[in-house]
Amino acid sequence: MLQWTINIPSHDIPGAVSARGSADTMSSNLRRAPQAEQVKRTVLDAIALHKSGRLPAAIEKYRYALGLDPAQFDALRLMGIALVDTGQAPQGL
Repeated sequence: MLQWTINIPSHDIPGAVSARGSADTMSSNLRRAPQAEQVKRTVLDAIALHKSGRLPAAIEKYRYALGLDPAQFDALRLMGIALVDTGQAPQGL
C-alpha cells in the first residue's frame, strides 16, 4: 500500500490573507472567506477519508470541493491519486 504524507502550507489555504496584500485584495478575500473555509474543511474531510482507505467517499468529497473551487490544487491532485488507486486511471490522469 502506498504511504504518503500531506503537508499544506498556510499560504496555500484558500482565502488566506497575506500581510502584504492590498486593501482591495483583503476585502475580496474576506468576502470569499466563508466559501474558502468550506472548501478547506471539505478537502480536510476528503483527506481523512482517503487516509482511512475510504476512496470512493474521498473522491466524492474531492469532487464537491472542486465544484466550490475548481482551482483547488490539493483536491485535484489527491482526487487523481484516489482515482488511480481505485483502478480509474484514465479519469485520474
